Amino acid sequence: MNHSVRTVCCIVVLLSTFGALTGSQARPVEGVVRLKLTTPVTKEISAQAQRFAQDSLRIDMWSWINENYDMSWDTTSIITNYHLANLLNAVVPKARSESRFEGKEWIYTLRIAEDSIAAIIAANNSRIDSAASRFWDLAANARSRDEKQGAFIAAVAAIFYAMGHIGTPAPSPVPGSTVTFLDEARRNLQNIFSRMSITASDMVITGKPGIPAKDAPFMEAKIDSVPFAGLPLRVTLSGGRELFITQTDSSGRASLNNMVIPYVTQGTFFTITPHLGLLIHVPIIFGVKDLGMSATQSQEQVMILKVIPAFYTIKYNATAVSQVAIPVDFAGPAYISRFLQDSCQLRQQAGSSVADLVFDIACQISSYQSDATESITLKCEAKIDVLQLKTGVHSQRQETLHEISVEQNKDLPLGLFYWQCASNLRRMIKQMLTEL
Repeated sequence: MNHSVRTVCCIVVLLSTFGALTGSQARPVEGVVRLKLTTPVTKEISAQAQRFAQDSLRIDMWSWINENYDMSWDTTSIITNYHLANLLNAVVPKARSESRFEGKEWIYTLRIAEDSIAAIIAANNSRIDSAASRFWDLAANARSRDEKQGAFIAAVAAIFYAMGHIGTPAPSPVPGSTVTFLDEARRNLQNIFSRMSITASDMVITGKPGIPAKDAPFMEAKIDSVPFAGLPLRVTLSGGRELFITQTDSSGRASLNNMVIPYVTQGTFFTITPHLGLLIHVPIIFGVKDLGMSATQSQEQVMILKVIPAFYTIKYNATAVSQVAIPVDFAGPAYISRFLQDSCQLRQQAGSSVADLVFDIACQISSYQSDATESITLKCEAKIDVLQLKTGVHSQRQETLHEISVEQNKDLPLGLFYWQCASNLRRMIKQMLTEL
């Protein structure tokens, strides 16, 4: 690493944020970075300062919108965050940069005038409102022709774009209506969505971890009695981890046969919901609830995994490169085998059974003294290889499991050290299985 890079790593960065102002107090939006440098400004330092200043500019832009448009963004909404990110990305290229030195402190600023921000927001609203209105018209035309699927897709898109409007909500396009465009669009979609159903031919999917399911249930999507063709469906575990994405065919059916069974406990639940981002071709994942609406059990399915235990073989080796004693429990694979059986629902290969997984685990313990700090450091490193024999999928990872330092005149806490090493090794294995 050269000297300029080391300087960047040691800089002190102050991202400017601003207190609340009233809408009548005109001010620019700024992103400011202050760097304490010991070298001249290099291209690398300048580029890093620009990135920090852009982040600061985005923060202040967020505050400026809240101040001047008397609104606040729902930061838990993936849809509003998506629209806000697009807006902020449009602001950054319009900002003017300047820099100056105050002693050894280099100050880099990105600034954009208030009237420029207002123009960008006006253009954003015009684009957003135009898209929302276009999809509103498409939904209305589809409803008039009793095209339920087209009406559903267009209504989803109309709400998605309407949620990006900044400031006073756009009025309803229905003459005489007193609600907003967004409320009107949600009411129309809810009417269609309440007649939509997603059903499964069976509530249980059976298979061996790491292998695509066979003879799995199929899903069927309908609006009233009409098959919903081309509906993307997203399969997720309860914690949100995505397992599989499928799509209904012309008959409204989607198979789960190619879904890889995850390494989870017996009876784990998973959920199947519409992938509306994919449905309207936008690069985010969202569902009906993200549109500000409610779903019932008929529009999403909760199913159960019946896991057939996989068989494994294990090669385990723990060595010490220094004069460090390794306890019997850590020296052999028994504690890992218990973990694989009790927590991972795996079975050790025996007799005529055929192994599905091969574990190769190597742990190395080392110690060294430091005269400068008068301390002894004890470290354990692990390397794990996991191979799925039937699919050929191979995972490899190496990391330091645990490291401690104690004064030279004190005893090493070996019991606690190896307990932590074993705990971290189990966590490492579990994570690798999750990622297979």
